[in-house]
Amino acid sequence: MNNTGNTSTGTGGTQSRYTDADDNWTATNARAGVDAHYGAAKTFDYYQSVHGRNGIDGNYGPGTTTAVSNGVSIVASRVHFGSGYNNAFWYQNMMTYGDGDGSTFTPLTTIDICGHEMTHGVTERSANLTYAKESGALNESMSDIMGSMVELYADGGVVSADTWKIGEDAYTPGTAGDALRRMDNPNAVGDPDHYSLRLYPGTCTASNANDQCGVHTNSSIQNHAFYLMAAGGTNRISGVAVTGIGGTDAAKVFYRALTVYMTASTNFAGARTATLSAATDLFGASSAQYNTVATGWCAVGVGTCPGGSTPTPTPTPTPSGNELLVNGGFETSASPWVGSGNGYFYTANGNAPHGGTGYVYFGVNNKATGQSYQTVAIPTTATGTLTFWLNVTSSETSTTKQYDKLFAEVRNTSGTLLATLATYSNLNKVASATTYSQKSLNLAAYKGQTVRVQFRSTMDTSVTTTFRVDDVSLK
Repeated sequence: MNNTGNTSTGTGGTQSRYTDADDNWTATNARAGVDAHYGAAKTFDYYQSVHGRNGIDGNYGPGTTTAVSNGVSIVASRVHFGSGYNNAFWYQNMMTYGDGDGSTFTPLTTIDICGHEMTHGVTERSANLTYAKESGALNESMSDIMGSMVELYADGGVVSADTWKIGEDAYTPGTAGDALRRMDNPNAVGDPDHYSLRLYPGTCTASNANDQCGVHTNSSIQNHAFYLMAAGGTNRISGVAVTGIGGTDAAKVFYRALTVYMTASTNFAGARTATLSAATDLFGASSAQYNTVATGWCAVGVGTCPGGSTPTPTPTPTPSGNELLVNGGFETSASPWVGSGNGYFYTANGNAPHGGTGYVYFGVNNKATGQSYQTVAIPTTATGTLTFWLNVTSSETSTTKQYDKLFAEVRNTSGTLLATLATYSNLNKVASATTYSQKSLNLAAYKGQTVRVQFRSTMDTSVTTTFRVDDVSLK
């Protein structure tokens, strides 16, 4: 049995069980309860029908005694948690759903979110993937994958564009067609669709401030691999084409990989191995399903393609002529630009470049600062015109206040500020990570001097902004 309780916008243990005399749930606050109950039922039905799993723990449980009825239920759900609470979560034996603040989220009881969060319970009772770094990204991705499959199951197996969107019915109600994440096109919402684009590719100390080293962002790499395996398509970075095998077969592979082969420390390479083992068990090593799984991972930059080939994208050539800066397109490396700070990042194969594949970006973390500069001699014969392409995406909702900022600066060779040429902020945000605008600034006052051209960012304490800079030129 499933119990659904109303916390009446509180956060404590006091709950009341939803009841209705005629089973016509018209009360204002009843919808979230009905949706949560429906989501729990469909999630249980999906796991039992498709994967033969009985309950979250695989043994018709976890049973829990709840304050709703003082009786044991297979799973308990509580809704209206907190006030304007923009989250939902699985904890131990219970689901909890916030109502959202009405702007970023409406009640988080939509079918894919229900399936997502309860899958954290399945993961907890199987591989128990550590919630940080690559294993944490896989943990989040497994929930996205199974959440989308629960939605597909509830939709009678009819695939639509929304099948591959996460949280689309609850996220940003004022923006039509938006989604929290997209499995079909992670790049559209600023998430990586290739392993080379992952956040924190080097050393990272997991913390809440950096989302445990980007678990909700890097999850999109496996998400996109799954999408390609299920629906088919071509990865925009690698150019590798994948023939889809359908959501059901792909989900069976990932479920078996999660429950049989993955461990707490599994990383992306390990996930590839686990899914190939699962595909062998289910369909055979010479099957179309096995080949699609191998090709899907190759497409997102994890492992080689069947036959051993892995395409490499061709970068855009560096501008020449009267160009004064070196490597303004950030191709292959960031050198000779000098970058530092916990709010500075470089990618050679980015998911949202203006040109080529490389760019630098700033922000990402709360309370972060970052900077990148190049020292350049500006001849007296130069025009002194600095141009660059800028993209700003942000979760900030204010239309009046600058919370997160990027400064275009000129400094002397010792680093002393000479001038702030321009300031950009969350107020300059656009909807897509691939929508750039060109900026033009005047450095004529510094002709005949050697200076640093610098980009510097500052972030506030909550809600993040990302500034992407590409194709910088000084002539």
